[in-house]
Amino acid sequence: MDVNTIPGQFNQGSQTAPNPFAENAEKARLHDAMQKARRLSDFSNFGLWSCIYGIIFCLFMYKSAIGGISHTIFIIFSLIYIAIIDLRTEKAVCYAPKCFILERNGKPGVRLFYLTAIVLLAISQFLTASFTLHILTGFGMQLLIGCLFYRSYVDATGNNPTRIAGAFIRLIFLPLINIFEPFLGLLAYHSSKKTLTAEAIEKKKNRQLILAGIVIALPVVLIIVCLLASADLIFASVLKNLEFNFDITEQFFDVIGIIFWFFVSNITIYSIFAKLNPNNNYFKSEATTASNKWNPLLMMPMELLLTVIYIIFCAIQLVFLIGHASLPNGYTYAEYAHEGFYQLLFVCMINILIAAIVRSKFDKTLFLNIFTIIICLCTFVMIFSSAYRMILYVSAYSLSFLRFFVLWFLIVLTICLTILTIGLLAKSVTVAKYCLITGTCLYIIFAFIKPDYWIARYNVNSDNYESSVTTENGRTSNYDSEYIRNHLSVDAIPALIEAEDYDTAAKLISYRHNFSYKEKQESLINRIRDFNLSDHIADNLIFRP
Repeated sequence: MDVNTIPGQFNQGSQTAPNPFAENAEKARLHDAMQKARRLSDFSNFGLWSCIYGIIFCLFMYKSAIGGISHTIFIIFSLIYIAIIDLRTEKAVCYAPKCFILERNGKPGVRLFYLTAIVLLAISQFLTASFTLHILTGFGMQLLIGCLFYRSYVDATGNNPTRIAGAFIRLIFLPLINIFEPFLGLLAYHSSKKTLTAEAIEKKKNRQLILAGIVIALPVVLIIVCLLASADLIFASVLKNLEFNFDITEQFFDVIGIIFWFFVSNITIYSIFAKLNPNNNYFKSEATTASNKWNPLLMMPMELLLTVIYIIFCAIQLVFLIGHASLPNGYTYAEYAHEGFYQLLFVCMINILIAAIVRSKFDKTLFLNIFTIIICLCTFVMIFSSAYRMILYVSAYSLSFLRFFVLWFLIVLTICLTILTIGLLAKSVTVAKYCLITGTCLYIIFAFIKPDYWIARYNVNSDNYESSVTTENGRTSNYDSEYIRNHLSVDAIPALIEAEDYDTAAKLISYRHNFSYKEKQESLINRIRDFNLSDHIADNLIFRP
């Protein structure tokens, strides 16, 4: 029997049987086409803008002093740049579309707070000359910028600290993961331009002719200039008077550095705009719900033991430190205060972490809440003890930047612990948001008050120093000028001038100018980029006629 005469069951089955290899090939082709279309769209939207950002970054940031006004201008420009990109490219956002300030409900929200805080911290950078403060402020701005990106492009609520921390860590590695995306986008864009129209072909031909003309003109112009210089002595002298300050070694490394930082900034901003959007699963993390919270029995034994230990410890603090009971032989109150300060501070931070975990990860039960609140109350006593220890130590051994910063940090801990304790009693309180706002506001105050000035002012007026120096006018100051000269910035000079200690002030500014972390450049453009108000005020106070 002829196969073709068999009733159509066999032949139809052979024709319609699925081919897995063909299906996989088709899926791969569609996936490649979608990837290419996405990269083409990303490059069309963000490619040119990322290059502009890379150029601006190099102009303002490359080899500029960390406290210069160029850093402030660049940060403000970056925020404006982000707003422009969102407006022109209609990027997917968590806030109100085409409005960089308002939330989706049409009202100003926490994003406006982030923007204001970043601008204020950027302004504070060129108002102080403290290198330590520059580093702390720069780190703080990076945290706020990360929170701004998270709130803008990942999650509009921002109420879960765990999700915020996880997304922030992923954000750091985002440029490394997508390091080749700008180049792949460029290839996709280039391949899409292969089918050119007649007008596009004509424009391309004209560009090639102009480039060829430039290449031909350069050697001809050089030969003509040489001939004219040999023909006329005055023209030759004019050429000789044109000085070109060019060091091939220095310029070579500058070119390499500029190219490197151009690509770093370009890839970073390109990755953020191309990959950062509310629908990106890269930033998604499982939220803690009532169904997957942990059993409180896991935490209760530890909290019970800690509660007993902390009650005994706090009683000792009240009796011996604050009550001035008799200490063991060989101990002074300053030594006793300083001996356990940093350990006590670390315990306070652990307690706050425990309370935060209990609030966010465990089911709410009466006993667990009672134990946690008792631990919080004991932590208040520990913070007070820490502050009292530090004040005793400062009164005996002077004030330093670290001690000043620790006292400020204890204030932040106290307020954050108060918010957390209230949050244990009222679940509606968004602890993470209020703690972030509190910490940011207090740090802005810390950055603007110029700690070095207050440290020098306190030390100048202190009578508890063993060493003394004599100024040019014969006045004796009972403080250690070595610390001021070696560890403080020129922010301290106004305090020294107020105390009429011109000798230490002159030594401080001389020391700072000689021990600079960046070689001073004398060109006008570098003086403008590196302008710092505190340096300017100090120079006027010391070198004024």
